[in-house]
Amino acid sequence: MMTANKFTLNRQAIGLTLIWIGPPLIFFIRDLLGFGNSTIFTGLSYILGCFLMLNSKPLSFYKSQNIVLAFLGYFFLGLAFIYFLIFNLEKNAFSSDVINFGILFVLILLLLRTDDEIQNYLPFYILICTLLVNVALIYSISTNPNYVLGARATVQYNSQSSGDFSGNPQIYGRNGVIGMVISLLLMLKKQLNLVGGKSKLVTLLAHFNFVFSFVVLVLTQTRGNLISLVVILFLFLFLKRNKIDHLEYSHKNVVKGYYLVVISLLIYFNDKYQIIDKITMYYDQILYVVNRAINTGVTMGKAGDNDPSAMGRVNSIEFVQKEFFYKPYNFILGNGFKYRYLDIPVLEAWVNFGLFGLFLFILFNLYILYSVTISIRSSSIFQNFLGLIYLNVFITLFTSGRPVDTIYWIFYLILIRFMNVKSNQYILK
Repeated sequence: MMTANKFTLNRQAIGLTLIWIGPPLIFFIRDLLGFGNSTIFTGLSYILGCFLMLNSKPLSFYKSQNIVLAFLGYFFLGLAFIYFLIFNLEKNAFSSDVINFGILFVLILLLLRTDDEIQNYLPFYILICTLLVNVALIYSISTNPNYVLGARATVQYNSQSSGDFSGNPQIYGRNGVIGMVISLLLMLKKQLNLVGGKSKLVTLLAHFNFVFSFVVLVLTQTRGNLISLVVILFLFLFLKRNKIDHLEYSHKNVVKGYYLVVISLLIYFNDKYQIIDKITMYYDQILYVVNRAINTGVTMGKAGDNDPSAMGRVNSIEFVQKEFFYKPYNFILGNGFKYRYLDIPVLEAWVNFGLFGLFLFILFNLYILYSVTISIRSSSIFQNFLGLIYLNVFITLFTSGRPVDTIYWIFYLILIRFMNVKSNQYILK
């Protein structure tokens, strides 16, 4: 029977997973139900996640988080909020920014009321959530008559205001990376008291999700995620392995049977649909896309064949250079909250919040990088996961988004709360 404490931990783990990993699934359900690009539906989903995380545990500021990360992260977030109040250059988005800051503030309080033991529950729910997102993406493109193999895969939603269709392959590509990492950890590492750790079904799902997530990542063709995957897989070699003889739940026969089925299906579909040729096509296309993006960035757009997405960031760099040449004094204190969308978070932190904001943002992320070197050597699967997934976020700091994006800061707050904070339950040493 599930105790009240276990019920609470499971409920909180589901809520946190919904807020953190669940947005791509929320967008899919929103589109499936016909809400289009509805911020109300998304907001209600976040409220549901926060409601599931409610707990009566008293706040513990000093004992329940990484203090250095908390100091640096809260300082930058506080600076951004002050600029939002007194130096806001995007008044049209005032209400949505208030909601976003409100979500982050509530999440801070909820995380401080969360027990450390939730780290033993989250890997299972992250696995399930990434698998559901992968299924959602495949369902979406398979029912989209306009999708053709070779195009970037995403869940498309219809805008209620304009009637146009749009979507974001970046978040589904990131989900592919998250799915591969959590699956790989659950496949190759063992940990005491991990929820689902001894289950044959969970082991099978991890192997299935690993392959499925890789397929999704290839279909989305998101350059930053592909590059981060290479870095993550390299650092995976340095993970601490647990070698304990009396923990015999690797389920080798189940795994062998699964891959036998996968290979058999691959042979069958290759005979019928020439799958190997399509895999080769995607491989060549991904190499071309990544090389074109790198050449565009290195040559600052002077290459003959430029990547449109990379050119947007080149234009942002050129804009900052011109602004700095004509108004260098504006870069001391910053130009204001959301002065201009640059799609390079590190650069925008300087443009918006000045030298002090840039210093805080860089120092915060550098300390996270230092913490990563500790977390990837931990015996905890969840700590390994935090360290490896941050590498994906670190690369996107130079390629995508804004320094105050809610999707970034939800993960940052989770890092502040849990990174290198040990669970109070048994973890393999």
